Amino acid sequence: MIQGWTVLQPSVRERRLWATAMAAAAVSAVILAYGALALDPRRPALTWGAAALILAAAVGTVVVRRRTTRHSLALRIDAGGIPWVRPESSAGGPVDESAARAVFVARWLITLQANATLVAVWPDSLPTEAFRRLHACVRWARAGPLPPSDPRFQAIDDRPVD
Repeated sequence: MIQGWTVLQPSVRERRLWATAMAAAAVSAVILAYGALALDPRRPALTWGAAALILAAAVGTVVVRRRTTRHSLALRIDAGGIPWVRPESSAGGPVDESAARAVFVARWLITLQANATLVAVWPDSLPTEAFRRLHACVRWARAGPLPPSDPRFQAIDDRPVD
C-alpha cells in the first residue's frame, strides 16, 4: 500500500473560491436587476417582476449552497497506484469503497471519479506528502505504459543489470 486511508479535510482554498464566485454572482444579479428596472419604464410590473426574479435566484443559490452538507470522504492508494475512495462513517459498519480514476490532474487540484461521484482533492485537504503521492500515482496512471516499439522502452530494457 502506497498510502493508507486518509480523511479529506475541508479545503480553505475551495471555500474562498466559492465565496468569490457567490460574491460575483450577487454583484451580477444586482447589475442585471438594475438593468431590468432601467430597461423600460413603460411596463413597471414586468421590469419589477424580472428584477425580483433575478434577486430571488441569486439569494436561492446562496441558500442552497450553504445548506449542502459535504460528506466526509477517505482516500487511499493501493500498491498498484490506484486511488480508492470511501465515505467516512462513524457507525463502524461496512463501507462501500470504490476505485477512482483521475479526471483532471494539476498541481493545484486533482479531480477523481469514483462510480458517479466526482471528488475534488485540493492540496490543503490532505497532508502534503499524501497529496504528492496521489499526484504522482494519478500522473503515472494517466501516462500509461510505454509500448514495446517506443525507443524509451528499449533504452530501459537494454541496461545491464547489476
